[in-house]
Amino acid sequence: MLYRLGIEFSSDTIMEYPRIIAPTAVHRTRIENQQPDVNKGLDKASFDLKNSIVRLQCDFGEGPTYGTGFFVNFPCSTYDVILTAAHNLINNQKVTVQDLKVFCAKPEKSAKNNEEGSGKDGIKPEEVAGFKICPQYIEILETKPNAPDKGSYDYGIILLAKDKTKESNRQGLGLNLGLSSSFNLQGSKVANVCGYGGTSLSSPLQHSSGSIKSSGKQCVEYKAPTEQGMSGSPVWIPYGGHPMVVGIHNMRPKIKTGGSRGTKITEDVFRTICAWLGIGFFGKRLCAIGKKNKPHNTYLSFFQHSDFAKVFLGSSKEAMDQDNVTFDIMPTTIFPRWTGRQVLYAFKFHRPSAWSDEKKCWVEWQPKQQRAILVDTLKDVNLVRLDEKTLKTGKKRRLVLIPTPGDPGKFQELRLYDDDRDEDDIEDGMTEFAGVSFGEWGASDVVGSRLFVIE
Repeated sequence: MLYRLGIEFSSDTIMEYPRIIAPTAVHRTRIENQQPDVNKGLDKASFDLKNSIVRLQCDFGEGPTYGTGFFVNFPCSTYDVILTAAHNLINNQKVTVQDLKVFCAKPEKSAKNNEEGSGKDGIKPEEVAGFKICPQYIEILETKPNAPDKGSYDYGIILLAKDKTKESNRQGLGLNLGLSSSFNLQGSKVANVCGYGGTSLSSPLQHSSGSIKSSGKQCVEYKAPTEQGMSGSPVWIPYGGHPMVVGIHNMRPKIKTGGSRGTKITEDVFRTICAWLGIGFFGKRLCAIGKKNKPHNTYLSFFQHSDFAKVFLGSSKEAMDQDNVTFDIMPTTIFPRWTGRQVLYAFKFHRPSAWSDEKKCWVEWQPKQQRAILVDTLKDVNLVRLDEKTLKTGKKRRLVLIPTPGDPGKFQELRLYDDDRDEDDIEDGMTEFAGVSFGEWGASDVVGSRLFVIE
C-alpha cells in the first residue's frame, strides 16, 4: 500500500557511535568498531523529506512524463546535485530528454497561502544546468536493451547551480558507502521509498516501506510497493539517526511477487558520480612538504611486510616511482544539510598486485594505538574529515581529522614525522620509518607535521 508521507521521527538523538559501556573498560574493538544502529529511528523531528525530494517533468518530444529525484549534499562547490533514474533522462529509443523541469517543494509561505498545499501549481521549475547518465546504461540501450542487468546502471544526476537562498529546499538525504554490503542491507530489514507517484504535478509525496528481499552486487530488491512516477526515488534506511540512501528506485522485480528494485549505491556508483563532479582524490599521495634545511617530503605509505602504516621519505619524483604511497581518497559518508556535519572521507590504498590479501585496502585509523592498518571492510572507523587551512603565505594545506567514537564533535589529527633524518640519511637509503602518530586536534605539542598536501 502507498500512502502520503507520514513518517514518525524519534526526538531522541542517536549518537553516531552509541556509548554502550565505558571506553576504558574494554578492548578497542568493542568501542571503536561499534557501528551505529540501523532502523532505530531518526533524530530530527522537524526534518521534512519533501525538502529533499523533487518532482521531475520529462519531455522526450512526445509530451511530458513524470519521475522523481532527490538531493544529496555532495561536496561540490558549483552545483547542487539530484540523483535520479537514468530512464528519466534518456528513453528506450535512446532519445535524451529535450525538456527537463525540476520542481522542488513549495516554500512554507507559499504552501500556507495555497489551500491545496502539496500541489505545485504556480511554482516555477528550477533552472537545470545539466545532467549526466551512467555510460553503461547508454551502452546497454545501444547493444542489449533487454539485458537482465540493465537496472543496475539505471541512474544519473541532474545539476542545479548553487543558490544559498534555496538551501532550505535542497536539504538532501545522506549517503554512506559502508552500507552497500549485502550483509548490512539485509540486516537492516526494512527499506523506505519516498517519491511522487501519479501523472500530474499536483500528486502528493508518497511513502512506501517493506522488507529488503535481496541485495545483489549492484541491485537491491525490496517489498515496498511503488507506482508510475516514483522512478528515481530514494531507497533509504535510518542509520546513525539520519535517513541514508542505499539505492535509487527504477523498476519492478524480476518475478511477479510484488515489491520493487533499484540501483544499489555501490563504490562504482560513488566513483562515477565523483568523476562527474570532479570531487575526491584518486591515485594521489598524502604528503607533508619538506623544509629548507630538510627538503625531502614525508609520505603516508604501507610496506609489504609491515602490519601498519609507515612513512616514505623522499622527493616528489622519488615518490612517483614508489608503488606503496598511492591512495584513492573518496567522500564516502555524506550527511543531510540540516545536520551541519561535514562530509567524511575514506582512504583506499592502491595495493601492489604482488602483495597478498588484496582485499585489505581500506585504511583504518587507530589513534589510541598510534597506528593505522589496512582492513577489507569499510566501516565508520575508517572515516576522516579533511579540513582545509590557509597558511600566511596563501598556500593551502589539509588536516586529516579522525572523529572520536562516542563524541563526533571531538577529533584526533593525523601527524607524519621523519625522525629528524637528514639528506645524507635519505641518500643512504633510510627512506622508511614508522612515522605515523596522532594527537588531539589543535594541540601545540606537535611532533612532525599535521599539515598536508594531496599530490
